[in-house]
Amino acid sequence: MNISKVGKRYAKALFSFALEQDNTEEVMKDIDLVNNTIKQSRELQLLLKNPLMNSKRKKMVIRALFEKYVGDTVLTYLMIILQKNRETFIPEIAEQFVVYLKQYKNIKTAYLSTAQSVNDNVRKIVIESLQEQIKAEIELVENINEDLIGGLVLRVDDNEIDMSIKKRINELEKEFKVNVYEGKF
Repeated sequence: MNISKVGKRYAKALFSFALEQDNTEEVMKDIDLVNNTIKQSRELQLLLKNPLMNSKRKKMVIRALFEKYVGDTVLTYLMIILQKNRETFIPEIAEQFVVYLKQYKNIKTAYLSTAQSVNDNVRKIVIESLQEQIKAEIELVENINEDLIGGLVLRVDDNEIDMSIKKRINELEKEFKVNVYEGKF
């Protein structure tokens, strides 16, 4: 998802306030709960997107839904977002909040694709190697892609290491397309 300037601005404000209050983890859990609830409820999505529904009614619904489940910081923040008619940006704000939190805590996400699931020993080696190279805490996201045939593809930020058999087969295929034995008379 491409995060808008509005989403970034509101997420940064929420993150800064959470830092001041020293409750970034609580805010993270709460904003994640709100975001997941909205994503899973088509009715709630339609309500928030409805321009005919005034912000006062939307506030009543949001307060009734989340008052018992989220802290004061997030609930107050949601009321501000609704007052400013920015409720459609809640998913972007939540996603960008995670980005700011990971930057602050020096956490990098690594994506590991393999043909079969890896065992705990391989997982541990990958994480420790990356932590040593990158000097950051690693969050590993695994993906099974049988098209790779074997080997692995590892991506962190904009860097990718492709050690899959599929890549090697494609390279060999390109090499064999060039016929070095074709006579030129």
